[in-house]
Parts: sequence; C-alpha cells; structure tokens
Amino acid sequence: MSTQTFSPEQVKALSQQYDLFDMEAYAVAQFCKMYDIPFYCLKAVSDNLDGNLKDWRSILADIRLRFTALLNAGDGSDRECDLD
Repeated sequence: MSTQTFSPEQVKALSQQYDLFDMEAYAVAQFCKMYDIPFYCLKAVSDNLDGNLKDWRSILADIRLRFTALLNAGDGSDRECDLD
C-alpha cells in the first residue's frame, strides 16, 4: 500500500494496525499465490509513514548484516549479501 493512495487520516488509522505498507512486491506475491509458487521477499524500508525518506546510505551496513544473517540462517553457509 502506498501512502499516496490513502488520505492522511486513513494512513494514521492503518498505521495503528500495521508496521509496514508494501506495494512493490504485491504483484509478484499475488502471481506466486495464484500458481502455488513459494515466494519470499526481503526488503529494507527506506521511508517512514510520514513520508520522510531515511538516509539509506547511513544504514546500508546494518541492512547488509541483517540480510546476510537471514540468508545464512539454518544452512551453515557464510555467504555475504552484496548490496553495493
């Protein structure tokens, strides 16, 4: 869901129930659901509900560490997530 689609009042009400709104992966997720294809999506949030964009470069190292940990969880590998 995009905050541009909803009024400020609707965004405020929705933000009481949800931590994140996502529309970019929706079409892929819906397609996968229709054809019973497993779907996983890892994303880093770059803006807040108030529309303020985070300085993504300042959090890139943290994102890399978190994504790498998720990729390596349970498989014993030592892959590194390349975000450059």
